[in-house]
Amino acid sequence: RGGERLLSEGSRAFQELLLVGESEAATRYDEWLALSKTDMTDPEYEAMQSLSRIACADLPTMKRAHYHFSRNFEVINWWLDRKVFPFDTMQFPERLVGNAWHLADAAEVHGFSGTNDNQLTLPVHVRQKALEELRSTNGKLLQVLTDPKFKNTRYSTCSSVDPADIVRSASQRASVLIDAGALIIGLSNREVAECVLKEPGQQRRFHGAAYFHDDGSIVVLDRKFRQWPLASAPVQPKDCFTYLDDVHTRGTDLKFAPNACSVLTVGKGMTRDKCVQSAMRMRGLGSGQTVEFWGPIEVTRKISDDTGIAQKDLTSAQVLLWVTANTIREVERELPRWASQGAIFARQSSASLQVQCSEHPVLRRLLTDPETLDLESLYGRRREKLEVASCVASKLKLRRRTRRTKLHRERRRNLFCVVDGLVGREFHNDEGLEHGGPFTKQVNIQNQVLESAIRKDLGDGVPDLQQSVGDKVCQICEQIEQRTKKYLRHTFSMESHVDDEYERELEKLVEEEREIQLPPSEDALVEETWQWELALECGFVEGTKAKSRGFPQLVPIVDDLKRTKQFKTTWQMLNFNPKLWATSKFLMTVDRVEHLDQFLRPPEYVLRTETGDHILLSGMEAGEVLGKMRRATRPVATLLDTLSDLSGATTAPAMQLRAVATWSWNPRLQVELLGFSGECNFDDMQAEVWHAFLGLAARVEDEEVAVKLQESGVLASNGFVIRDLRPPEDNVAASEDLLEALRERRRDRGFLIEPSQLVQQLVALRGRQAQFSRSPLEKALRGTS
Repeated sequence: RGGERLLSEGSRAFQELLLVGESEAATRYDEWLALSKTDMTDPEYEAMQSLSRIACADLPTMKRAHYHFSRNFEVINWWLDRKVFPFDTMQFPERLVGNAWHLADAAEVHGFSGTNDNQLTLPVHVRQKALEELRSTNGKLLQVLTDPKFKNTRYSTCSSVDPADIVRSASQRASVLIDAGALIIGLSNREVAECVLKEPGQQRRFHGAAYFHDDGSIVVLDRKFRQWPLASAPVQPKDCFTYLDDVHTRGTDLKFAPNACSVLTVGKGMTRDKCVQSAMRMRGLGSGQTVEFWGPIEVTRKISDDTGIAQKDLTSAQVLLWVTANTIREVERELPRWASQGAIFARQSSASLQVQCSEHPVLRRLLTDPETLDLESLYGRRREKLEVASCVASKLKLRRRTRRTKLHRERRRNLFCVVDGLVGREFHNDEGLEHGGPFTKQVNIQNQVLESAIRKDLGDGVPDLQQSVGDKVCQICEQIEQRTKKYLRHTFSMESHVDDEYERELEKLVEEEREIQLPPSEDALVEETWQWELALECGFVEGTKAKSRGFPQLVPIVDDLKRTKQFKTTWQMLNFNPKLWATSKFLMTVDRVEHLDQFLRPPEYVLRTETGDHILLSGMEAGEVLGKMRRATRPVATLLDTLSDLSGATTAPAMQLRAVATWSWNPRLQVELLGFSGECNFDDMQAEVWHAFLGLAARVEDEEVAVKLQESGVLASNGFVIRDLRPPEDNVAASEDLLEALRERRRDRGFLIEPSQLVQQLVALRGRQAQFSRSPLEKALRGTS
């Protein structure tokens, strides 16, 4: 069908060309034909020389014409200019606006919600009615989640940021993983299930893994990794490990084991309704089923800071306090938008009722909003700090007079204030809005002009018309104003006078600016000099070890991580080559700072000596050594350029120096330096060296042997060699080649423990988290490369 549509468009293009005039069409077609001629055969070119012939050609000829001209940029540009852009990019001076208030404006609106946290942001004509027997639901749930006797009070901080590690850890503690915090990113639901079933010993514990398929159906993966629909699966969720991704943490009702334990992940900004709705996937809470809360370190810090409780003492009570506070902040953020949408609804409701009685163009324009397309209008207005309640009242333009004012005058004033345009057309006061939002002089003038125009057209029918529609409009506006005054009396926000869509964009930018916390500024240490020419002589490393005069101090590169917060207790688990060094000047960047995470110097310049030692230099040291090297006749050291230039398979130094022979890199040292710098990408030629550095064994061809190696604790699921294989004790029929390969991989590995967490910490220290996702390094650590 797609091919037929394209052929149809091609035929239409030639027919459209005939309509522009015979002379212009022939000239333009000759230009098209000249560009496509090089790809045509002689018979094809002969058949397509005439535009009139090609416009009414048979199907085979049209297919050949389409093949050639569909790759012709002149034809494509002409078709876009003539048929696509004039229609698809058409702009209008006004637009129709609708929101949730319009959707709920029906005779009967029915819905269901298990929580009532967001009822303040529902349209005022929607009421949330709680059944009498359900009024105690919130209290009972809080008791179940906070009372120690129900065993639901545990909170833990995720020890790793790797999704696969979180899944494996959760499967050790629970049979249900409820990912309400969206921590499992980068893994599909099936990959999560496979990750659990591939873990040693889990196939004996679980008969399968249940999860949601991409089409929204629930499926079960059995022990042989066969996928079954839930209805026909040989096992049910109560006998499986179940994974509920973020999208399906609400509305899912599965039957778990009576004593099932679940892990519920907590994410940034989580609100109370999402938290408790996710927890209630365990229908037996308080009756044998339990839930345990897990959060990343960032969330743990936020909960601790907001509640004033130490991180190690956090429980579900502090989690609930924190999500409740998030809910309050979320409602405060949404209420101004709710008021703006309600004002639009009130204005359009009033205008639509009046349009039924009149064809006045002013009233018709009130049903639309002007389309703003220039950047100055969208983003150029300055942002003002205003009290939300006062700002909403000003947008509503409701000025209250004394009680002695007559009812019909109040209704008339409110009606024309609303009809004048409540949101998107309000008067922008550059001097700021007064408290309470009274009328400005210009608004009064606008209302008088509008009222005169309508009266001129409708005559004496205006009072009756106002009486019929004014009650509804006034009631909506009064409820909006009362609610914002009640809940947002002392709440301030940055008012930018833009509509909802662009306001959300600006709010996101402000939130991103607020989330970025820069470290306090520190004075950089002044680098001391040493005798740069010594780096070009034999015995340089020996001289530094002997602390001879004029030599710099060298330290292992692992020392660069000792004073970081992330590696404070785990740096001993790194097993880098002893020929990798760094000068003390490379390490020390600032003083009087406990942790150097934010002040690490990027590893860029490497000095290689005649003994094969590789030394990281600071930028100043590299510049001085390079100057001496250029003037030396026969230096015995090579200064290599930035590591970023060596992340590929190149073997020659990027910086060619006079009188210095081209030295080849030691592939293993190159990989270790790249890993130290947080590099995430490598090609197939480097893959084996990277796997050796990470301690990952080559893929075991015998599937049965591979499973036994994992079950016996020799290999991790990603292939990391945990310990040596002991054949008599482990009862694994491994060949001598496999035994030797495992010993060699364990002996040469750069990490003493499973490297996933350590590698991600290195990547985070270098600020390359965005590159890590789906990179060759990430795939290798997951065991999928």
